Amino acid sequence: MTLVRTPELRVVLLELRAGARLLEHRTAARLLIQPLRGSIRLRLGERHVDLASREVLTLAPGIVHDVEATDDSSVLLTLAWPPDDAAKASPAAGPP
Repeated sequence: MTLVRTPELRVVLLELRAGARLLEHRTAARLLIQPLRGSIRLRLGERHVDLASREVLTLAPGIVHDVEATDDSSVLLTLAWPPDDAAKASPAAGPP
């Protein structure tokens, strides 16, 4: 569910069941990932990062990653584009 959408910022709430995956992808935005409930595992190349409720991870634009919910989870995603790149984040674009 998209909570906020502006040219420079998008805030999305994801509800993931344990075992759900978001396959490998990347975004042109700076990304902040924060599980509000539950826990997730991110794969960044050969590296794995586990995030529990209320922990935060930021990713630079273009970082390839995938996500797996290790528990039923609510995850807040904040995507931010520099003002010059905001036109690339068209309001018509879908969630990350």
